[in-house]
Amino acid sequence: MSSSPHARNPFGVTKAVDLNDSQIQNLWVDVLSIGDELSHFAHPNSAMPSLVLGAKGSGKTHLMRYHSFELQMLRYGANPTAKEIQAGVANDGYIGIYALCGSINSSRFRGKRQSEEKWREIFAYYLELWLSHHLLQVVEKLQLGEEVESTLCVAIGQLFDRPLANQVRTVRELGDQIATLQRDLDYHVNNAVMTGKLDVEILVTRGRLIFGIPKLLASHCEFLKSALFVYAIDEFENLTIEQQQV
Repeated sequence: MSSSPHARNPFGVTKAVDLNDSQIQNLWVDVLSIGDELSHFAHPNSAMPSLVLGAKGSGKTHLMRYHSFELQMLRYGANPTAKEIQAGVANDGYIGIYALCGSINSSRFRGKRQSEEKWREIFAYYLELWLSHHLLQVVEKLQLGEEVESTLCVAIGQLFDRPLANQVRTVRELGDQIATLQRDLDYHVNNAVMTGKLDVEILVTRGRLIFGIPKLLASHCEFLKSALFVYAIDEFENLTIEQQQV
């Protein structure tokens, strides 16, 4: 036993990113504070962007994951029906899309005999695909129905500057196609140091998907008309200053 009079932070070694969804839910503690400061974070339906700052183990990841859609689903009950999910989202007023920057390995997007300008545009495109894939994984769980999904996929396809290679009718198929574009981009980025080339087609204008898809969802689904789509981007500090600006 340590002789130190100071209590140790149990998350100094164990990180919230390593916990599963049930553990994040069970280890969450609601705290009421004077002035309602913390409850503001407990209901992340403000349209203003937020930066969550703190030392290692202070609860940043736990906070963001707690408000992700995976945890929202747990709070809707075991195997919730489409009706229960839609009612839950309408009541929450938001959908949380959690994404971990560490999985990008952002140091790949620089050097390799390529200009900074090229890397900036390629990283922006990669980010567009990456966040859109996270979003569509959430949308798939909303159980919108075949007819709505088919109509949505056609509308989302029109957000691209060039038509997608394959026509899709479900959100899962669309997510798979975006994941394929992302893997293809991974291949070119990872091999640029060997080939000295980075011949990449950018198929969508910056922001068209990550902002356009939520707008389309709100226009096609009554329960999403007032819902805020919250991108919770964790480990933001792992990006370079230029990438953070993107």
